[in-house]
Amino acid sequence: MTSRLFPVALGLCAVFVITLMNGLIKALSPGFETGQVAFMRYLSGGTFALMLAVVMRPGWPRRDTLKPQIARGVLGAISGTSFFFALRSLSLADAFTIGFLAPLFMVLFGLLFLKERPRGVDLVAVGLGFAGMLVIVHGAGDGGPRPWAGIAACALSAVTYALAMTMLRSLAQKEALLLIVLFQHWIATLLLAPAAIVVWQPPSLADTGLFFLAAALGVIGHLLFARAYAMAAAARLAPLEYSALIYAAALDFVWFGTLVSTQTLVGAGLIILGVLIASRR
Repeated sequence: MTSRLFPVALGLCAVFVITLMNGLIKALSPGFETGQVAFMRYLSGGTFALMLAVVMRPGWPRRDTLKPQIARGVLGAISGTSFFFALRSLSLADAFTIGFLAPLFMVLFGLLFLKERPRGVDLVAVGLGFAGMLVIVHGAGDGGPRPWAGIAACALSAVTYALAMTMLRSLAQKEALLLIVLFQHWIATLLLAPAAIVVWQPPSLADTGLFFLAAALGVIGHLLFARAYAMAAAARLAPLEYSALIYAAALDFVWFGTLVSTQTLVGAGLIILGVLIASRR
């Protein structure tokens, strides 16, 4: 029983740590452009992961994993940067809830591009998920202009995150977990460097420390996730991601003085119900 619960506990810890990281990023975002925020996040995380690698010595990457590692690094850069952009205009709870659409995007892509035979429940699940997103969109903005750019960026993040997490399951069976994290962070750092140079604002010593703390939390969260996915099936661990709504709502209230709206809770319920329906095989 303990061995079966251990990956679940790792997954819950990973979700909390990554939610906390995104709370720090949201707090830092007003002072910097998104390109610099994402660059600092991945540069600091890559540095922290490199320090761990010096101690843990994970070895060299396998040649047959290089291409998928690079591809996952690109997806991670897109997912992270678009999510950080969304955090500038959305609450943590709204952003994470829209991010819950990721599994439903995978179902939709399977129907559209892989010519999979649609099941009635799949269509119902996708419909519920997107209905939930519309409920959240209707409630976003607190009576002012809808943050369409943030909503679109969050949806893009969900798509690329879903693809990256699918690749993680395969890579975690072949490659050292720390190497997976190293690849993701340094590929993202290289991709984001030009954008960061263009918009660069020198961070204070305190901000630099917070960036490094956020990055360390991100690396730890990814290591916990990678370890959990190496020990248990993705379908079993995927529902744990919904605990992020609880953590995000708490951080919104404590750090940013924002209460979760009724629309977000209703939308989250529809999205989660859709994902649970789609996961029944």
